[in-house]
Amino acid sequence: MKKDFLEKKKETVLVLGSKPSAKIPITDYTYCANASASYYSEEIKKRKNVISIVSASEVILGTRNASKEKDEWVKDRTSRIANLFSKEIILYAIDNFPDAIEVLKQNNCKIPIKLVTSSQMFSLIKHFTGKKVPILTINHFKNNNVLIILLRYLKNLLRLYFFSAKNIHGIFRPSTGVATLIYAISKHGNDAEYIISGISIEKRGDYPDGSNNTWTPKNNLKKNHIIVDKEILTFLSKKFKLKSYDIELENISKLNKYVKDI
Repeated sequence: MKKDFLEKKKETVLVLGSKPSAKIPITDYTYCANASASYYSEEIKKRKNVISIVSASEVILGTRNASKEKDEWVKDRTSRIANLFSKEIILYAIDNFPDAIEVLKQNNCKIPIKLVTSSQMFSLIKHFTGKKVPILTINHFKNNNVLIILLRYLKNLLRLYFFSAKNIHGIFRPSTGVATLIYAISKHGNDAEYIISGISIEKRGDYPDGSNNTWTPKNNLKKNHIIVDKEILTFLSKKFKLKSYDIELENISKLNKYVKDI
């Protein structure tokens, strides 16, 4: 039987984070988390379909522990995001940080911006993972104080459902990297192949320009997003064609290794 040459070509989608030394394969589409399109601009500059998913908190001063280093990092981050190599910025959690739009305008951002609320992103997460933010798993109780975790979870739950406060603690929601993957899946569905690169689960806070997060307590860096990211990646790997260059993700979430040459 002759091969059907009219069969639709499988789309390849790169989901790129800001981890140092990320490998950048050639793909049909590239979705970049936060400032990764700036850090890896040379590697992706010839691509047409580049979209950046940016948390609005990234460009707002005062959202992390106060320090001079932190303020300088946010200013650099803001400049990078305003000048990303992307055809569009998906600015999410804009309801929590509405000033982010004006900040980007003040930094001469010329990139089209699509605004996405926390509720809209949470709905995508629920649709593709079946999990409602704030997300609580059995792994939250391992090596943690059970009472503290429960009280913190209930506090976030009450703030969300009774006061419409969408700024959920990082321990109960995915990182922007995993949110970027979910957004990409919402656009390309089951038939696409998703290659994850530069998204770290355990080694967080280091960036390709040599900067590192010194203001967030190391204990928080080791906890925020990580439990939920592991849970979601493990779940999605069973439903979608996810591959990774990173052995860390392979071991944690059972993703297949991406072995195609760059």
